[in-house]
Amino acid sequence: MSIPLLLSQANTLYNKSSALNHLQQWEQALACLDECVRLIPDFAIAYSDRGSSLRCLHRYEEALESFCHATNLAPDLALAHWNESTCRLQMGDYDIGWKKYEWRWQIDGLKFQTQNTPRTTWQLGDPIHNKKMMLWLEGGFGDAFQFTRFALTLRDADVRVTVAAPPLLLKLYQQSFHNIEVIPWLDGMAMPDSDYHCSIMSLPLVCGIDSLKKIPTPIPYLFANQDDQ
Repeated sequence: MSIPLLLSQANTLYNKSSALNHLQQWEQALACLDECVRLIPDFAIAYSDRGSSLRCLHRYEEALESFCHATNLAPDLALAHWNESTCRLQMGDYDIGWKKYEWRWQIDGLKFQTQNTPRTTWQLGDPIHNKKMMLWLEGGFGDAFQFTRFALTLRDADVRVTVAAPPLLLKLYQQSFHNIEVIPWLDGMAMPDSDYHCSIMSLPLVCGIDSLKKIPTPIPYLFANQDDQ
């Protein structure tokens, strides 16, 4: 088979697999992707999508192998790194998982989540003791409720924490977080002065959460006033 025909056939299979994945027909999508990478062994994005199909089938070890193969073929393929991160997190590999999760900033498909979130300026290894850190929300309210717990971890590590909260969460956070500054987060607001700016979704990495037992569980850590309706 000629190279142009191989490429055409592989691309057709890849497009079909994308539609099947969208329809949650993961077994069929996986079959297409298996044939796709058989035809074109260095088709990195196909390996990444293959990993996603395997992960949806709860075949995590195989999915991880496919993601790693994709990044070996294309080290700058952000989507494959991010897919690998979510797979590792599902498997409980928080050490590499949270490090790889930072690839989300480079993925166009996640702009709905990151476009209004200032980039995290803290870098792995930067000291945080006695530093001032400005926290921004990322994602929806579910993420906000889950990940702002790490503001307490930072406070207890002698970090001077400020949380920027959207109007609907401002009062809740002010009632819940003591010795933590909570300010309103308004569209287009200027970046407050601090040593680091950090998205809440990067906090597990900042706090060194490399295993399940290190996840803080100060439950409850959010306190709503029952008089507020």
